[in-house]
Amino acid sequence: MVRRPEVVLGRGEQQPSDPSWSPPTPFQGWRGQMRKWFFYETLIVSCVVVVGCGHTPGSGKPRSDVTITIAYAGQPVSDGVVELVHQQTGEGGGGKLTVDGVATLPRVALGSYTVLVKPPYQTAPPIPPAQGQPARQDEMKERTDIPEKFRRAATSPLKLEVTDRENNFQFDLTESGG
Repeated sequence: MVRRPEVVLGRGEQQPSDPSWSPPTPFQGWRGQMRKWFFYETLIVSCVVVVGCGHTPGSGKPRSDVTITIAYAGQPVSDGVVELVHQQTGEGGGGKLTVDGVATLPRVALGSYTVLVKPPYQTAPPIPPAQGQPARQDEMKERTDIPEKFRRAATSPLKLEVTDRENNFQFDLTESGG
C-alpha cells in the first residue's frame, strides 16, 4: 500500500477533502498582507507622481489672448510667423499669420515682449543627401515684405505690453523703420 504524503497546511487552512475548502487568496497570511501593503504603496506613489508631474511651470501666471496685425506698406503680410519673446524670462508665444496678416496667440503671460516677424520655413522634400554631403536644412523663404531686422530679438524695434485688458496690436513694418 502506497502512502500519500501529508499536506502541511498553514494557519486557518482546511483540508482539501472538506467541501467548503477553496485555494488561499494571494492576500492571506503575513506574506499576503505584505503584498497588499506593497500594492497600495505603489498605487499611492504612482498617483502622487502623475498628479505632481502634471503641473506646468508658469501655469499660475495671469494670461490673456493677443491679436497682432502685421502690414508692410499698408498691405497685410499674409504669409509668415509672429513670435513674442520676453527678454528677461525667455517666455513667449507664436502664431501663423492669416491671409489678412493677423496672428492670434492664446494664453500669453502678462508682461513686456519683443515682437519678431519671420517668413515661413520652406520644407525641403525628403531627399537623402549625396554621400559625403551634409543633410539639407529647412530654409526661410526669401521675402522682401519682412525686413531682416524684424526677424531677431536683438534688432527688432517692435515691442508690446500684454495686459489683462484687450490686447490688439497693429504694426506696419515700413513705418517701424523697415
